[in-house]
Amino acid sequence: MDFRFTDEQRELANLCAQIAEIGAPKSVDGDAEALDLAPLVDTGLLSLLVPESRGGGGASLVEGAILAEQLGRYLAPSVVVTSALLVPAALELVPSAALRDGLTDELLSGRPGSIVVRNDLSWPPGDDNLVYGWHADAFVLAPQSGGLGPWSGGALTAHPTEDPGLFVAPISTPALTTEVVRSPAAQRFVATANVLIASVLLGHMGAVLDRAVAYANEREQFGVKIGSFQAMKHLCADMFVDVEGSRSAAFGAAAIAASSDDLDESSRAAAVAKAWCGDAAVRVCESSIQVHGGIGFTWECDVHRYLRAAHVLRASFMTVDHALDLVGGVDHGPS
Repeated sequence: MDFRFTDEQRELANLCAQIAEIGAPKSVDGDAEALDLAPLVDTGLLSLLVPESRGGGGASLVEGAILAEQLGRYLAPSVVVTSALLVPAALELVPSAALRDGLTDELLSGRPGSIVVRNDLSWPPGDDNLVYGWHADAFVLAPQSGGLGPWSGGALTAHPTEDPGLFVAPISTPALTTEVVRSPAAQRFVATANVLIASVLLGHMGAVLDRAVAYANEREQFGVKIGSFQAMKHLCADMFVDVEGSRSAAFGAAAIAASSDDLDESSRAAAVAKAWCGDAAVRVCESSIQVHGGIGFTWECDVHRYLRAAHVLRASFMTVDHALDLVGGVDHGPS
């Protein structure tokens, strides 16, 4: 399959990079509550994946993966990742057309959205209840009878992680029914989420690889740049192989999902991308920390923040083990 970028897609990638850099956290202790989605709203990137019939960009999953990579490269807060990428895909699981339109209007106006991560929406079903991409001003999509709907259980108490912008809020929700989990809409959502999360992880990898190469070319030991050491060359070369392999997996899965009517094929390709990029992102981040030496674990170097974010995304919506089970035909669905 030939999935080289068109001229328009390359221009989109440049725009996404510029806007993601504008909205990137300016310091490791930045205020995650001070969220400004205006640049994404003004450029239409926040609604890139919203169908044209609802006032959005109507872009394909390939364009969504392009945006996802740049959000990952600049370590966009999880609420931005969720609002721009996952919420538009999840709206299909909202059973009421009027409710879908209302939530879409809120998103188009710049209000962020969050999603309750239950294993019923991943593979296999389970009992975990976490709000991914939580923000005080966000509307929250939670499992309800017949699909997804706005959270109506009162105020949420979020518990921040060690990373600014990453919050989890344990809540109690009803389980999704077997029919919803098995529905084509749910299958499409999980496949789309896997592709987009893999693309965000690709952005994480690209950013920490660039940091590692730059540091290796400026840091000196014994009077020479550490980048001249064979061990450092091997580390950076292995990181590069992981990044380029992940690029093929993520954008290949996006191209398949965008062009194929076979939902099973799209789901398998997306699972491959999630499994590969999930493991590769952790490897690349750990190698980058190794290149940076002791500084890689300190607040003066932000590589460890990418590692934390990679671990969160690796486990979100579908674990690597269960993605591999899906590829291998192991059924963990509800009985």
